[in-house]
Amino acid sequence: MTTHVIVGLVGDEAGHDDLFSLLDHLTDEEELADAVAHLPGEVQPGTLGNDLGTLLLTLGSSGGAVAAAARVLTTWLRTRKGNLTIKVTRQDGSSFSVAGVSRSPEHDDRLLHELRKFLDTDSSDDPS
Repeated sequence: MTTHVIVGLVGDEAGHDDLFSLLDHLTDEEELADAVAHLPGEVQPGTLGNDLGTLLLTLGSSGGAVAAAARVLTTWLRTRKGNLTIKVTRQDGSSFSVAGVSRSPEHDDRLLHELRKFLDTDSSDDPS
């Protein structure tokens, strides 16, 4: 079964460089190299450019891809400075947000486990 999730960045300091840095980190993982695509944002009326856009992450039934995605997302966020949040949204509209704040290693481990569980939960009726 294939699960599609949308990964977006939220925060006043989130920019295109951040999104493409996350894209690079995800595609550097062997299990995810062909599973990530950039979805460009739309041009908003009255603005000079488009919004940040999102990433589409396609996860197969392999637990390896889910584990790799959770690990990359939490590790990447830990390296960022400023007010950034990663928001992961499943096909059913449910979402999980991870804020980039200083945390203890125990908190990071718990967060990694919760994100992996969220990504691994099949919430769709998509039989593909």
